[in-house]
Amino acid sequence: MKLRYIDPNTGEKRNVSVPLHDEVSTDTLRSIANQAGADDFRKFLDEIDRMI
Repeated sequence: MKLRYIDPNTGEKRNVSVPLHDEVSTDTLRSIANQAGADDFRKFLDEIDRMI
């Protein structure tokens, strides 16, 4: 699935590809984090945990 995000403060656009699997490898999560512009992979994972 492709997700599109537009930052309301900067107008920056990001397109992120997210697989629709029950489990996602660490490498895939790193790729998603990079596409999303995450600077800190650990914080990215913590936020994912918080949301689910």
